[in-house]
Amino acid sequence: MDQQKASWDHKSHLYQKMKSGEIDSKQYSLTYTVDPKRTFVIQPKEGEINYDLAQKSPLKFYDKVMNADVIEHKVAAKTKSQVVEREDGEMATVKRRTGGFEMTSRLTKRAVARILIAVQDKLLRMISDATGSEYNAEDLREALAHP
Repeated sequence: MDQQKASWDHKSHLYQKMKSGEIDSKQYSLTYTVDPKRTFVIQPKEGEINYDLAQKSPLKFYDKVMNADVIEHKVAAKTKSQVVEREDGEMATVKRRTGGFEMTSRLTKRAVARILIAVQDKLLRMISDATGSEYNAEDLREALAHP
């Protein structure tokens, strides 16, 4: 029930943001409620994804989707933390209060693309370390880009 209530509350907040013009309601978007604390709206900068390309050329499709910029709007409950020191020398306690929602927006890559980029960068560092200066990072990056 928490997920359902959170989804309703977050989407109501997003609807208000769309009505006020903070989010472009005419732009293609996907909404994900990932847990009761967070909901994301992803808007690809290039508009709706062309799934016909996936049938014709899967590699081009995945390359385009993974490298495309997206606007990510995140809705989460506002939380305030308060540390309460105890006079008896025991460990301090932290009280958290929530009230309302806040929305943050940023231009980024898809989460899965950020993960793939991080893995690719780590792989490049490992290969570079293992081969010494035999190959430069740009040569390795080019080799990985062409399967």
